[in-house]
Amino acid sequence: MADEAARRVYHWEEAFVEPRQSAADRLLTTDQCRDYVFRACAATGTRLPTIKFTKASHSPCKADLVSWQVILAEWGHSALTVLHETAHLATYESVRRGENGHGPSFVRMAIEFYSGFLGINRDFLLQSAERCGVFVGPPVSRISIPSNLSPFSDLEF
Repeated sequence: MADEAARRVYHWEEAFVEPRQSAADRLLTTDQCRDYVFRACAATGTRLPTIKFTKASHSPCKADLVSWQVILAEWGHSALTVLHETAHLATYESVRRGENGHGPSFVRMAIEFYSGFLGINRDFLLQSAERCGVFVGPPVSRISIPSNLSPFSDLEF
């Protein structure tokens, strides 16, 4: 069961972030999921994890900080989920120092990823997080997200 910080983050993402993903970012191939993890790790200088894909429809997606892997269930092949889990890896040091896994450092990193990779307005993300009672850490200076948005946003379905 998720703690209060996690519940608030999940609510915020569901209500304000997920609807703003492009159609192409809602259902990614496994290669596209890997590409997002690679690009997000490169932007933050985070060590690349192993990526495990599971067929289980009811298992959670997660970043395992002990085995350094991202585990994605079939339902989680979206940019939002992949970037969420990668933000956990990028904020490992904050968690190691005692911060909640869905705490301010994580939320700041997620906002940087959602803004930089999905093209969602940063001010909108900050304001909506505040409205949902989600605490956001200070700006991150060690991140270098490419200026191009989603590599898949031009795909047609």
